[in-house]
Amino acid sequence: MELKLPDLRIVDTRRLVLHEESDPSRSERIAARLAEEKVLGNPPIVASVPGTSKLIVLDGANRVSAAFVLKLTALMVQVVDYADPEVRLHRWHHLLLELDGAALLESVRKIPLAIVEKTEAKTAERALSGKRVACVVRPRNGTAWRVLPRPGVSPAAVMRAVTDIYKRRTQIYRIADEQIDRLAEQTAANVTAVILFPGFRKQDIVRFALKEGEKLPPGITKHFIPNRALKVNLPLSVLRGKKTLAARNRELAALIARKSREKKIRAYPEPTVIFDE
Repeated sequence: MELKLPDLRIVDTRRLVLHEESDPSRSERIAARLAEEKVLGNPPIVASVPGTSKLIVLDGANRVSAAFVLKLTALMVQVVDYADPEVRLHRWHHLLLELDGAALLESVRKIPLAIVEKTEAKTAERALSGKRVACVVRPRNGTAWRVLPRPGVSPAAVMRAVTDIYKRRTQIYRIADEQIDRLAEQTAANVTAVILFPGFRKQDIVRFALKEGEKLPPGITKHFIPNRALKVNLPLSVLRGKKTLAARNRELAALIARKSREKKIRAYPEPTVIFDE
């Protein structure tokens, strides 16, 4: 069977739009690593927007921001069809450890953009299905609090305000739906709270990307990408200077052709665990 290669391209960075905020500290670290290693290994994942020249960054916001830190005007990306059902959108929740739970909840209740309502802990996940719910805060004490935007305020703005409270004060553990109760129990002694976020649709992601002020906080969405490209290791020199995009893409094509001739490209059809990423 012929190997279907990912759609890799070098594009103008001005076409790239984020649907979530980047983490400035992580972007700076990635920029420093790229400058030291002088290669781009894993390309950000992007999707085109019909009717525009924009490319929505589905995965790799910090790598894109690192490119801006390095003043790159071009970047290698992997382009996917967002309408493809195999490109699946999921959400993360945030497990918080070793914070003052009462202080966290009080800070959330003081957010001027938000309305905070007590809800049943047993049905906390169900509370997320309400209209315009930004998140549910589920502290260790067994209570649950639904956080909604005030009239005229977007849920994304409230999500950012909530995550701003804790994102630089503790390690955030991203957990999937099926991990919520198990991980909370395993780490019960140190758990402060679980922050539950609503699910999103692909059209929501497009809206977040294209509408000013609608970015999600980092670490809430997760895209599963079939045939994801890793370790391309494009020399950063290809992205620097004043070369045309056509010239840069010829260099990328030559790199891929060489790797193919040398049989360095391999696809793993089964889930794979990497111990040295």
